[in-house]
Formats: sequence, C-alpha cells, structure tokens
Amino acid sequence: MTSLPKKCNAISSLVFTIFFAAWTILCAIIGFPIGVSKKHAIKLGRFWANGVLFALKHICNITCDAKNVDEISQYSLILSKHQSAFETIFFLAKIKNPCFVLKSDLLKIPFYGWYLKNMGMIPVSRKISISEIKSMNNAIINAIKSGKNVILFPQGTRVCEKTLYENGYKNHVKYKFACLDIFSKISSNLAAVSINSGFFWPKKGLYKYSGEIYVKLVYTRAINPQDYDNKSFIIAIKEEIEAAIEADARLYAKTVCDSLK
Repeated sequence: MTSLPKKCNAISSLVFTIFFAAWTILCAIIGFPIGVSKKHAIKLGRFWANGVLFALKHICNITCDAKNVDEISQYSLILSKHQSAFETIFFLAKIKNPCFVLKSDLLKIPFYGWYLKNMGMIPVSRKISISEIKSMNNAIINAIKSGKNVILFPQGTRVCEKTLYENGYKNHVKYKFACLDIFSKISSNLAAVSINSGFFWPKKGLYKYSGEIYVKLVYTRAINPQDYDNKSFIIAIKEEIEAAIEADARLYAKTVCDSLK
C-alpha cells in the first residue's frame, strides 16, 4: 500500500534540523584527519549518511522502502528523480559504489565540499558548456570503468512535484541527457529511478512529514556504441526514461493531492 505523508509536529521537525546540522559539523571535524584519502572519505560519508537516515526514522518516523537498492546497484549509470536532499543521502548510504555528478558550487562549501572532492565526485557548472560536457562524460566513463555507480539527476535541480501537479505542470523542468554521449565510447547499462522524497522532506520549509519514502526502479537498458550510432534509437531512449520517471512521479503526486481534497 502506498504511504501518504503525515505532517510531523514542529518539535520533531526542529529537533531533526538541529541534529542534522550538529551531526554534519561533528562528522566533518572528527573525520578531518582521516578524510584525506578517497577510501576513508567515502567510509566517513556513509557513516554520516546512515546517521541521518537513523535520525529521520527515530525522530520524524520517516522510513524508506529500499528493497530495490541491491538491484539498482547493478547499474553503472543511475538517472534519478530529484525532489529532496534525501536521495543524495540515501544513495550515499546504500548504493554500492556511489559517484555523484553534482553542481560545482557544492565543492565551495567548507568541509562538506572538501569531502565531496576527496570522494571523487564529478562537478559540473550550472550552465554547463560543451567542453565541460566532454570533460564530464570522460569522468563518467572513467568512474564506470573503475566500478563506480554514477548517479545523475537529469533535471539538474530539486523539483516540488506537489506544486507542479497543482499548476498543471506548466513549469515542468526539462530533462537533460548529455550524459548519454558516453555510450558512443563504451558499452554499459543504465537505470532510471523514481522517488517520492519531496513529499516527506520538502525542498523548502522546516516541517518534515512522516511515512515511507519509496525508491523505485522504473526503467533499465543496456546500450553500446552501435546502438548510439542509431540516433532515432537514442531519442527513443531519452523519451522512454523521462516518460517512465514522470509517469510514476505524477501518479504519486495525484494520489497525495486527491487524498487532501
């Protein structure tokens, strides 16, 4: 049965917010001497992320249906819906060898950005140039060859699905698929993931909403350079990925909004 969000009281939401800030600072300071190497930085990141998930469960009663996570970890390129800070934390904690494509601005944050860099994440600018796309894709290829699960949010920003639904998706954020150019050089596989985290940990505001977040595998595909040469095939793949993610996200948004009427 689909879990519907239930508003937490102000005290629980505030306690979690304070814990999140304090836990982040504590891990950053304590881990500073050991976070130099990529190996130790990733271990520290997982430790921090699991601590946040623990707090979400025990302070806000927010859990996650993660039964697909082992299957998702089998895919080299993971394209995910992005609604909340939750998925970055969840993927860091649960995906086997996570490597995020993220905004370069995050690397400028004291301590936090330093750890991201040491974990080998792939930074991109908000307005990415053609040369940066090539650099990003080379970094993705190298990460995949080294056994990483590259995680990318094709909409490039967190979206509020409830607001979009209420506005008839007039401000729909377009998907960007420059990362698929990697398949002109390597054979690999990809997975598309839908997530409803924004209804439980919204992009804005203090309040959290109790319930069970789902992380759902909605599309998979193996692609090789021969496939990539077929432009109509790649166009179809892009359309299928967006359609699969959006269909699930919009259905859940409708379910929640209908329940509030």
